[in-house]
Amino acid sequence: MKRNLLISALIAGLVLTASYSNAQHRHYVNEVPHEVVVERGVAPSPAHVWIAPEWVWHGDRYVRVEGHWGMPPRPGRVWVPGSWQGHNAGYHWVPGRWR
Repeated sequence: MKRNLLISALIAGLVLTASYSNAQHRHYVNEVPHEVVVERGVAPSPAHVWIAPEWVWHGDRYVRVEGHWGMPPRPGRVWVPGSWQGHNAGYHWVPGRWR
């Protein structure tokens, strides 16, 4: 249980760091990567919410970051999943966020 929470925290940190870096510069691809079916498993507690897989720019391509169960930063916050946005230059990933 502690190990899963630590892994979730590390993944969330990676996603947030990558999200900040992606906000600085958009990276475009010609095609949206194929969607992968993910088994969520059981939530560690009723307070946990599923944070869907995200995409981060790494080097010269987008890399998929696995989904995980996470705790809202404050009560009442909800997770808004990331999505691919089309543009004249191609597609870029808009990271998920807490709202």
